Amino acid sequence: MAALSSPRLPLSVEVLWTADAVCGMIADIQTLAANGRQSDALSALAYLADAVEGHRPVLRGVISAEREAAQARHLTQRTLAPFFPRVPAEQPHAANDQSPSPQQPSPDVA
Repeated sequence: MAALSSPRLPLSVEVLWTADAVCGMIADIQTLAANGRQSDALSALAYLADAVEGHRPVLRGVISAEREAAQARHLTQRTLAPFFPRVPAEQPHAANDQSPSPQQPSPDVA
C-alpha cells in the first residue's frame, strides 16, 4: 500500500516561510543580546548563519524565477495591450452620483 504524503507547498511559499522563521530568530537573538546574554546571542547567531547558508541558493533561484515571470507578464501585457484595450472601471464620485442625498428633496412624480 502506498504511503500517504502531505501536499507539498510551492517552493516560493516554502522559501517565504523559511525567511519568516529567520526573521523570528533574528528578533530572538536581538532580545538575547539586549538582555545581556551576548554569549547565547553569539551562539544562536552562529547557528542561524550556518543553517541559512544552504537556503541562499534556493532563495536566489526563487527570486530569479519570480523576476523572470514578472518580466514575461510585463512583456505579454505590453505586446497584447493594443489588441485588448482596457476599459476603465466606472468610479463612483459624489459629483456623478444621481441619487438624491438626504439633504436634497427627491423629485416629485406627478
